[in-house]
Amino acid sequence: MNMKMISIILLALSFVATPCFAYIPKLQTITNKVTRSRGEKPIKVVQDILVKDQLTGVSYSVRETLYIKNGDEIKIQVSGKDLLANQVSTSFLYKGQSRFTVNGNSLSSSKTPASFYAPLLYSRTPGGFKKYLQFYNILPPQPDVSIRMPSQENGAKYMKDPNTHLARSSGEVSYALTRQPSMSGNINPTLWVSANNFKVNKIRINDKGVIKLLDYKSYGKKLYHPSEQVIQWQNYTYYINTVSVTSISNNQAIKELNQNTLLSVSNSKDFKSDALETFYTVFR
Repeated sequence: MNMKMISIILLALSFVATPCFAYIPKLQTITNKVTRSRGEKPIKVVQDILVKDQLTGVSYSVRETLYIKNGDEIKIQVSGKDLLANQVSTSFLYKGQSRFTVNGNSLSSSKTPASFYAPLLYSRTPGGFKKYLQFYNILPPQPDVSIRMPSQENGAKYMKDPNTHLARSSGEVSYALTRQPSMSGNINPTLWVSANNFKVNKIRINDKGVIKLLDYKSYGKKLYHPSEQVIQWQNYTYYINTVSVTSISNNQAIKELNQNTLLSVSNSKDFKSDALETFYTVFR
């Protein structure tokens, strides 16, 4: 065996024997950067939801207007479009873990549905965002013990959070936030953050559905919002297209988030579609 061949073999072995670790930011860094692009004021979001009924093949659409102070206070007004024009008109108000709706001529309250993922999209502070990561069981109530890993750059040690992992989501390198793998084999709730721009690009609340957040656009100073959301839930696929996103004043937000505003509009939930009934039962 000549010296050239020996050199090639030794070089190849050096690559095999040398471990390579990709650097993953600390959880605090990720939550800081995620919430930094969600604006500095309350916002109003107008969006259209489209779904095709699996049984009839008919497409149904509604328009939602959201008033959002932060992840803890959100109001959603719903009105029917196209086939559902003048058929659907209702509102939902969320404060913390409580949901308020109109029942007859009075307000009724219930616990916020487990798959209402909006707080993960609209919490504007790292603390609030982390609170909802824990509420949806994406992160444990108390962080798991960090693991000391060698740094790829200079051989020094750094602390790796066991609840953050390098992954691919929607075709891009992402940081996956999730609990330690389940011993029972169940699929854990997970939230993916783009490693390129620190925007949330996918959410899995449970093993029945996934929400993809696509094509973020700028709607003002430090305010970015996905232009499309695609929700896959069992046999249904829901498409949510953003129409507009605008900042509003604190006074307007306070006015819109008053519980009495729910009683000032008509209330009709004739969705005429199991697909939309399911959406407003599961996700709203």
